[in-house]
Amino acid sequence: MVAKDVIRIIQDNKNLGMKDRLKTNLSQVLPFIEGNVIEIGAGFGDNTIGFCEVANNHNRHVLVIDPFESDWENMPESYRYPYEIFKKTMHPYEGLYSLCKKSSLDEEVKIDMENLLPIAFAYVDGLQSEEAVLSDLRLMEKYDVKLIGIDDKNRGGVKEAIEIFLEESKYNLIETQENNREAYLWIK
Repeated sequence: MVAKDVIRIIQDNKNLGMKDRLKTNLSQVLPFIEGNVIEIGAGFGDNTIGFCEVANNHNRHVLVIDPFESDWENMPESYRYPYEIFKKTMHPYEGLYSLCKKSSLDEEVKIDMENLLPIAFAYVDGLQSEEAVLSDLRLMEKYDVKLIGIDDKNRGGVKEAIEIFLEESKYNLIETQENNREAYLWIK
């Protein structure tokens, strides 16, 4: 699969609802890209379910990176998702994902990522400060993640981090509708 095919898939699905769009994009791209799936920031597990279903259909694995309560002091109140709700949501999907209950800023996260190489797709939906998003994007670049999805692309810190990352990295932005919440970056 070449970049133009990935771009076409992402753009063709731009009118779907967000959850359907994420799952459909992953299901159509994953057969052509070697590697596993990473999700930074799982919340209640709503997107994680789709990632696990698609990854399982392609004999891939999902790594979820989220500190849950252990990092609440560094999170705005609206970003605090209790682990027990995620655990209950994901119970039917046990074995299809691994959970790293650490902040993506923690150096130990790299060990879990290295055990999952190669990585085809990463979805960045953690803290939305410029510093945190930029750190997550640089981490994905370090491991040559082929396709990166980023939630809340138009929020201040996220938008600025994407702009900085595109200037300094080997990734291109895949244009989608302005009202889509997520952005996609494809490795050059």
